[in-house]
Amino acid sequence: MGIDVHGSFSMDMMSLMKRKNKILETQRKGIAGTLDHHNVTVHFGHARIIQPGKIMVETLDQSLVRNYDRLIIATGTRPLDIRPISFDLTFNTLNIKN
Repeated sequence: MGIDVHGSFSMDMMSLMKRKNKILETQRKGIAGTLDHHNVTVHFGHARIIQPGKIMVETLDQSLVRNYDRLIIATGTRPLDIRPISFDLTFNTLNIKN
């Protein structure tokens, strides 16, 4: 199943980005609520396991050492540049290449 366009089309990038951001915020809140409900402690930063049952999390202003019995590693995501459609880093320009 694909997208067929007959005739002209236009896209409102600001509206698309606003909708995308609303969806992502809803998902973030849902995930945060689920983690909180299950008493999962979340730390943001760069982390490394320093020994079994112990992790070090480095943020911009501090380093934390925490013990754990179960560990979830969430590495995050990056935008995917799909050819021939690509977005610039400000998401204000849509480039469609033949």
